[in-house]
Amino acid sequence: FLVDVGAIDPAFAATLACSGITVYSAIKKVMPLRPDEPVVLFGAGGLGLASMTFRPRTIQGSVTGAPSDLRDVVALAQSGKLRPIPITRMPKAQANQALHLVEEGRVSGRIVLES
Repeated sequence: FLVDVGAIDPAFAATLACSGITVYSAIKKVMPLRPDEPVVLFGAGGLGLASMTFRPRTIQGSVTGAPSDLRDVVALAQSGKLRPIPITRMPKAQANQALHLVEEGRVSGRIVLES
């Protein structure tokens, strides 16, 4: 999908079309919920981390959303209501090193490869 991200940090914007839209779509599917109503989250990797920036609770899994969902996620990020997850920037020449960090479980959030 092509969505104008405006002044959002490009590294943060890169995560929105992956974990951002997946989590947002899941939240839309389980809403409305009371703030104290428990929901189960399987896995606590990037999606779990992203879910906590949308809503301070755990969520149930989902299928990735539609282009309209991505536009909604970008709008939330532009408004400041969606905080960025931790992002590690690495030169694209270090792609293999980035993969090793992921394999070793040493990445919190996302790695964004830059040229």
